[in-house]
Amino acid sequence: SNRNRVPEVAAICQQEKSNRNRVSEVAEVHQTKDTSEKLGEFALDESEDEEYEPSGESSSNDGLSDEDLGTDDEEYLHQARREALNSRQSTDDGDANMSFAQPSSHHEADDKNIPARDNESEYEDSEGNVNTDSSSGEGLGDDDDEARPKKKKIVYDGKGDLQTFQFQLGMRFETIGQCRKAVQNYAIYNGCNISFVRSSSSQIEARCEVGCPWRLYASLIKGQGSVVVKTFVSSHSCHRDLNTKQATVSWVAGEYLPMIRKKPKMKISDLEDSISEKYGVQPSRWKLYKAKTKALKLLRGTEEEHYGKLRRYIAELQRVDRNGTFQLKLESGSVFKCFYVGFSALRQGFLQGCRPIIGLDGAFLKTFLGGVLLCAVGKDGNNQIFPLAWAVVDSENESNWKWFLVILFQDLGISDGLGWTFISDQQK
Repeated sequence: SNRNRVPEVAAICQQEKSNRNRVSEVAEVHQTKDTSEKLGEFALDESEDEEYEPSGESSSNDGLSDEDLGTDDEEYLHQARREALNSRQSTDDGDANMSFAQPSSHHEADDKNIPARDNESEYEDSEGNVNTDSSSGEGLGDDDDEARPKKKKIVYDGKGDLQTFQFQLGMRFETIGQCRKAVQNYAIYNGCNISFVRSSSSQIEARCEVGCPWRLYASLIKGQGSVVVKTFVSSHSCHRDLNTKQATVSWVAGEYLPMIRKKPKMKISDLEDSISEKYGVQPSRWKLYKAKTKALKLLRGTEEEHYGKLRRYIAELQRVDRNGTFQLKLESGSVFKCFYVGFSALRQGFLQGCRPIIGLDGAFLKTFLGGVLLCAVGKDGNNQIFPLAWAVVDSENESNWKWFLVILFQDLGISDGLGWTFISDQQK
């Protein structure tokens, strides 16, 4: 029945539109007649009116020109434009009502059966601003931040209990060296024969012995400067080994450096008992001996390093004993040849309290670099040895003895040797 009424409603709307058009035409005819009667009066006053504005200068933007209206009267022009605009507006409203009346009458009874569109909402439009930037967190409240799960970083500090320490996937280390040290400590405390398959400045891979599934791989993250464990298998199928390969000489020397500093004469047996009780491993005695020797070198330095500091040693001797005699002889610019030491206190004590007897002798130095120690001694009032001066030379020969005696005679003021007694090979 609603569909049958649509043509009837359309005909009614069309009739109303035609009636409105006729009313507008009649109104324009009457207005034209009234205006023509008044043209004579406006024409007489046009020359005397100071505020009169010529036609064609109106700023109205209604789309009607003065020629279309057929008159020069300004008041009439404004009135005519106003009537024309009202007429057009009423006509447009009628057309709009007719166009919207058809679908509304057609679907009025079926509104409830029409499904809602996806982009429509049953709520009213909000006047507030909505932040749609997914990268921004300004639209999230504190409750949302707390509810969101945050992944915590696992950082290795090395200060915990190493006996219960376990690696984890994603654990971070500062350097590759720190990660390698952690793997070594883990292998020693757990008695595992873990070896490094790959080890470089950017990655490290460690595996247990053949048949054991334990495996660890860590690499350096570019731009962050940290090392992250990316692959880790924690299970072990091997048995504990008391002589693990990770208990190296360097590791033992580093771990027992403070103890050897306090007890440099520590026995190898004591070192063996201590490492077995603390770490549960039993390295060989040869390995422990090498570890102790290396620890002593770290504490005392090597002989090569000592010879490299001779110039600074001489400068310090001259600072504390300005009247002493200290001379260094080099060959080829930087190769050690001879080194003479004569303290002023020993020289003064010998000249004032000892007889003019000087014993001369040389002894081989049983060190890594070798050499010979040349000595000059005297006898005090109790017939005891009184040290006078000494020198370290590369070998015992005539040239080195002559160099040593020339400095000694100049130091003691001996010219021709009159009144002096020299004894060579004093020990015999």
